[in-house]
Amino acid sequence: MTSTIAQQSEKKPSIYMGRGVVHAKAAGAWGEFEVTHDISDITSAKFLVMGKKTKVLAPISTVAGEKGSSDTVRDIRGWAFKHFTEEGNQDFVFNDLPVFFIRDQIKFPSLNRSHKRHPQTNVSDATMFWE
Repeated sequence: MTSTIAQQSEKKPSIYMGRGVVHAKAAGAWGEFEVTHDISDITSAKFLVMGKKTKVLAPISTVAGEKGSSDTVRDIRGWAFKHFTEEGNQDFVFNDLPVFFIRDQIKFPSLNRSHKRHPQTNVSDATMFWE
C-alpha cells in the first residue's frame, strides 16, 4: 500500500500529506504510561511489563480544519497516543466516527486533499471534491 500511495503522490505534485496539513489544529499533552496489572499472558512488548513507565504524547485535533479555522465548524475529531519505547514508537490513532467511510485505502489521500484549499488560489474549491 505504501508504494501505491507514493506512486499516486508523484502524479500530483501539489499533494503533501504530512501530519501538520491534515491535522493542522491540535493540542496535546505529555505524560507517563504505566502498566498496573500483569498482562504478560497476552503480550511480549517490553513497554507493557508491569510497573514499566513509558513517556507518552496524547494529541487531540480536528482532521480537516485548517490553521485559523473556527473550532465550531463541523469536523471529525481525532486523537492519538504515541508511546516512546525502547523498541521504537508505538502509535494508536483514533477518529470519532461510528463508521469509517472509506473501504479502499488508496482513496484516503484524495479524501483529505478534497477538503483543503486549492493550492494555487488558497480558496476553498468544491471542484477538488471530484479530483
